Order: sequence, then structure tokens, then C-alpha cells
Amino acid sequence: MAIIIAIVLGLAITAESSPSKWRVTVGDRVGLCRAKIRIEKPAAAFDVDTVATIKGRCRIPHFGRRRSLAMSALNPTEGSGTLPVAGGVLCRGGTSTRRSRPQKPQPCIPSDPNSCPPLPPPPVLPRRCCSLHITDFSVPFDIENPPSYFKGTFSCPDESGQFELIRE
Repeated sequence: MAIIIAIVLGLAITAESSPSKWRVTVGDRVGLCRAKIRIEKPAAAFDVDTVATIKGRCRIPHFGRRRSLAMSALNPTEGSGTLPVAGGVLCRGGTSTRRSRPQKPQPCIPSDPNSCPPLPPPPVLPRRCCSLHITDFSVPFDIENPPSYFKGTFSCPDESGQFELIRE
């Protein structure tokens, strides 16, 4: 996998791969994706989380048409107290999924219930999209070692089940 690394004004280090093949399993349906990985880490601070974004197109024969894949993963800095988090969408049709980076949990003190903000409601997805809830992915990751697998569940308007994405 070819990786391009750029340092932009000392603000961030960004690495982006050329499109690579990924094997996707949605329920009992297997397909292939071609996707790019982009990894960003602020250069100025060593205690800031690394974010990976994966975007591409998938072909799952059972679904007929190609699907757009958009996922994000947050690799927390060691000792930050933040848990790794990842999620995404798989949509029929256009690529405008408008899914942003995963939200970093707000720090709170368990003994003080007023310090923990309520979780925001999940975004409402168009009917043509399936939500991907990632429960296991390759962490830790960084610019030299991008994530290579994601496992979790999918939730579509008509069905739900297990989801897996593995780089070949």
C-alpha cells in the first residue's frame, strides 16, 4: 500500500493511501471494496488523538448496485482515558453520506452525576443507508501502521446483523 505523507505548516501530519482492496461481509453476504485510508495526527501536540477516515465504493452482489462506504476511527492517545471509537455508513447511491468524525466522549467524574453530559441522539440516516457500529478494530494505529480490520454490527431499515471489513 502506497502512503503519501505531508506536513502542513507544522499543524498536522497527514497520510493517505492509494485505493486498496478490502473484503466486506454484511450479514452472510460477501463483497469487495476499493477504499482509501486517510490518517491525521496533529504535529504540534503529542497528546492528541489520531483519526483514520476510510472512504470508498463497495460491490456486494446480493445488493445489486455499488454502495458508498464512509467510516471514521479514533485512536486515543495513551493515558488520555478516552476509549477507541469507530463507526460509519454504507449507502446506496451517491457518496454524500455527511458522516463526520466520531465524537470524542466528554470527560466526566463518575462520582458526580452532573459532570457527565447526556449523550446526543444518534443521527437520522437516509433510508438508503445502513449504519455501521464498530465494536472491534485494529488499535493502536498510526501513520506507519494504518488500521487493517473493522468488525461490528450493521443496522439497515429492513435488517441488521454482523459486519466485517478486512484489508487484503
